[in-house]
Amino acid sequence: MFKNKTFILFAGMPRTGSTLLASILSQNPHVHVSGNSPLVELMWSAYKSVDSEGVKTDLNAQKRLEEMRADLVASTIKSYYKNATDEKFIIEKSRGWLLAANRKLAIKYFGKDVKIICFRRPVEQILSSFYNLMHSTCSDEEFYARILKTKIPIHDNIKNCKLSKFINSPNVLHLEYDDIINNTYDVLRKVYKFCDLPKHPDFIDPVSAHDLSNITRPFEEDDFSYDINKLHEVRPTISRRSHKVELPEQFLKVGQELTKQLYRYG
Repeated sequence: MFKNKTFILFAGMPRTGSTLLASILSQNPHVHVSGNSPLVELMWSAYKSVDSEGVKTDLNAQKRLEEMRADLVASTIKSYYKNATDEKFIIEKSRGWLLAANRKLAIKYFGKDVKIICFRRPVEQILSSFYNLMHSTCSDEEFYARILKTKIPIHDNIKNCKLSKFINSPNVLHLEYDDIINNTYDVLRKVYKFCDLPKHPDFIDPVSAHDLSNITRPFEEDDFSYDINKLHEVRPTISRRSHKVELPEQFLKVGQELTKQLYRYG
């Protein structure tokens, strides 16, 4: 549907380096990156807007209905990414892309070979990261209610990540936070190969153009998602953020059990 654009879908767990990697990849002039996106919800809204019980028995009308859906969804995508005029590759960030129905939607409108990158990290580390951002403004009871009791952001994403590993699709790449931090250039080479990204025009090695000592986030993010300040902060150099406050034992044990679920299929 979009012959001149290739979409790469970022999904997976929170606090796993997806914003960092997107910021690094944005240094390539062929790549357009934006913040966390509502596009999948907008596509479904456009798709369902032409649902009509009255035409389902009319084959000719049914065909026109499909054409209308395709046109509306295409228009939605083009409108949302109207500023991505020069770049061939678009990184589309939404944790929802791992849902089975959303993957089918992506295949239908982005092509059967659309690539999805799933970001993972041991859940106790994710909880520790959230806890260090939140502990000064909320109690342990509120932390549990906002991060662990609800389905989002942890439980639903674990289920989706497990399913993505179970289906073992060649079009899904799993990346670990530790590798992004400790072996950044190796991860970049893996991503370039997986997505068939073109190298920077001024360099022979596809990843040597990336400046890992001067990283900036060139796109907007809702840094107060879940009412958490600095949620998508990207520092100019790559390093593991030190957690000054230790994760309480009750959350540590929960995180360790959830990690077993996350990595159940490898």
